[in-house]
Formats: sequence, structure tokens, C-alpha cells
Amino acid sequence: MRKQAVTAVLFVLCGPLASPQAPQKLQPGPEHKKLAYMLGTWTSEDEVKPGPYGPGGKMTSTETCEWFTGEFAVVCRSDAKTPMGVEKALSIMSYDPGEGHYVYFETNTSGENVVATGTVAGRTWTWTGQSRMGGKVWRSRFILTEVPPDGTTYKFEMAEGDGPWAEVMHGKQTRVR
Repeated sequence: MRKQAVTAVLFVLCGPLASPQAPQKLQPGPEHKKLAYMLGTWTSEDEVKPGPYGPGGKMTSTETCEWFTGEFAVVCRSDAKTPMGVEKALSIMSYDPGEGHYVYFETNTSGENVVATGTVAGRTWTWTGQSRMGGKVWRSRFILTEVPPDGTTYKFEMAEGDGPWAEVMHGKQTRVR
């Protein structure tokens, strides 16, 4: 009986490998290709509003984004000068066809991890997320509008729980290469 169980497990695990049809290599879809607008090196100028996260003021940054192998995701590295000091970040954007939305993950030198889901309508990208800070639930929304050929405008908003949205930051980016 044990030999039959092992044979059955091997058939289930290796059966697809022995199939006469080779599996199709996945190709990026049209949703993945929309991420191409994010490629390049960008400079940003932002106005940060004073609030629970710290003082307001000017913020500048440089971000370089490139395709990850296979062109299913874009990987970005950024350096920013914020009202609270220098910050570096690493982010990944992709499309999840199973869920039908874009995904975003960022980790930065402030110890923050950001996870968001996104949609795109025309040239406007909307990313939403949720996090816990100080024992409270905060919602976040980042709205970016492409300004062809080499720009974007954006705003970042947050809301405590089900409360109203409040602008945290707005700015513009220019692709420099």
C-alpha cells in the first residue's frame, strides 16, 4: 500500500513535467505594460503639510525605476530630503491578474513598510492602503496623474478610521532620463 501512495504522489508532482505539451511561458499583459510610464530617473518637488507625522515643509527626491527581469514588475529606489531628514526607499509595483488590481510594496529607512493596491483610469493612478499607527487604523490614498511626455502630478491623503481625507503632501515629478 505504501508503494502505491508514493507512486500516486510522484504522478501528481511530476505528471505535468512529463506532459507532451510544454508549458507556455507567461508574457506581460497590457496591464503590466502600463507600468512602463514609471520607468526612468525622476526628480520630485513636494510640499508636505504639517500634521501628526511631523513638521511640514519642502521635500525633494530622486527616484530611479526599472523593469524587474521578465517585465512583470517595476523596481524603484529613491533618495529623499524631507523636513525630518534624509530617507531612502525601495519599492515594487506590479499587476496581479488574479485579483484584478495593481500592487505596491515599499520599505524605507524610517522603518515603514507600505502595502497598497491600485487602479488606473486613463492617465490617473489611484493607490489605497491601510496601516496601524499609535493604536489607530489609518487609510491612505495616493493619486498620481501622468503628464506626458515626462511628468506627473500627485497628492497623498490620509484618514483616521472612517474619517475624512486630509492632504498630507502634493507635488510633481519630472523624468530626467
